[in-house]
Amino acid sequence: MDEATKLIHSLGGEKLRWSESCKRFADDKTKLLGDMALACAFVSYCGPFNFGYRAKLMTKDFYEECISLGIPVNKNIDVAQLLV
Repeated sequence: MDEATKLIHSLGGEKLRWSESCKRFADDKTKLLGDMALACAFVSYCGPFNFGYRAKLMTKDFYEECISLGIPVNKNIDVAQLLV
């Protein structure tokens, strides 16, 4: 019984981390549609351009268009990480 009590107390610190992870997951879930729209725009339209112009398209044009349409989206997405 002592070992079980020790285990429960040692996992008590994980509650905060789990709560933060749940909040972050809920936020990411609400922005998933916008993030995927940005990723699709990147794959469809940005391929032939250099890094600087692609970055401008993503951070200014595509991101701002999503915001103006009321689509929740993360500001700086990593397209490669998102699509993996």
